[in-house]
Amino acid sequence: MKISTIFVADQAIVRGGVLRAARSLDMPASTVSDAIKRLEKTLSVQLFQQGAQGLTLTAEGTSIRPLLHEAAYAIRAIYAQCQDASERTIIESPISLAALFRFSDVMETGSIRKSARRLQIGQPQLTRMISATEKSLGGALFMRGRDGSTPSRLALRISPHVEKLRDIWTRLSTASESRFRRHLKFWSLGGVPPATPDSPSARILGHIIANWSSRFGSQIYLQPGLVNALFEGLELQRYDAILVDSPATSPRLKSRDIHRSSLSFFVRRTGAEISDWHDEQSLIRETLLNGHLVLPSRAAGLRQVAEEVLEHILGSNWLSQIRFTEVDSIPVSVDLVANHGYCSILPANLRISNDDVIAYPLADRFNLVLRLVWADNLRGQQMADHLQDILGSWSYGEE
Repeated sequence: MKISTIFVADQAIVRGGVLRAARSLDMPASTVSDAIKRLEKTLSVQLFQQGAQGLTLTAEGTSIRPLLHEAAYAIRAIYAQCQDASERTIIESPISLAALFRFSDVMETGSIRKSARRLQIGQPQLTRMISATEKSLGGALFMRGRDGSTPSRLALRISPHVEKLRDIWTRLSTASESRFRRHLKFWSLGGVPPATPDSPSARILGHIIANWSSRFGSQIYLQPGLVNALFEGLELQRYDAILVDSPATSPRLKSRDIHRSSLSFFVRRTGAEISDWHDEQSLIRETLLNGHLVLPSRAAGLRQVAEEVLEHILGSNWLSQIRFTEVDSIPVSVDLVANHGYCSILPANLRISNDDVIAYPLADRFNLVLRLVWADNLRGQQMADHLQDILGSWSYGEE
């Protein structure tokens, strides 16, 4: 891993988010996001979580924040010893952690040949790593001679900071190994938050939790989250499987449909009856054009299906024809429909305590599908098999 990854991730923490770090470092937000993902995967830790106010540090991210900041400070100190170096140099001419630590090995032995033998790597490979480091730092680190490798002034100046970085990384890595060993003893299941206590996802998740320990003699942790965060967590191995209402598009993931729920168009009664229109679709169309629609954000599977409905009724330019509000909370959406005159597309089994609210059923092809998704690896398949064992014994049907 490049030391620029640590530096960029630390900037995201210090600046309070990906976009602010990207502006500060004058780089694309996707580059900052990728750096965070690489560091999270390497350390087996989630640094950020998506909340209502945007990205926030997780508890584990908060706990390792001081070490990451120390590491970033050591990286700055290394480059500060180099002529014409700046923070841009850290990003544009990054060094790998492995190469820096190999530099420390050569400093200890006083010889590239001895270090290569001790590390059990080829001498040409180690020489290339040192040369690449010298190129990034803009100066020679060793003078090669018959008696070994004599450190340059630059090498002597950066050596204490490299050792500091190496110590910090050892502490971070040790914590990572501990988290990974702990991960092996437990199973983690992510899931979209159920809309109501009696919703299909609530009953499915409840059935899994209730039967897991007696079947497999181990613990399982349920962690709710938004769809994007769940898929991200699955690929970073924070979850062993997830229950979501969106399709898995990555070739590294496998999935199985668990349940299908019907959807309805909910609107408060206005006095118009279906007989006043040619059919229900005409009434829905008129309501959409003259009313105010509330839906979840595009991260939600419900939104993705709802957009298919809207495109079917209003065409591909539906967004330009309606008044529209995004709310990532079904209870809030229900309140907006029941008490504030909004309309929405919601699971048909929702019970709204307002007799004036009418639910018009949508066609079966607009069903919302709950899927079990797991990583295409041994542990992911084991999790899928365990869940299949539990879910296979209980039928949920379609609603």
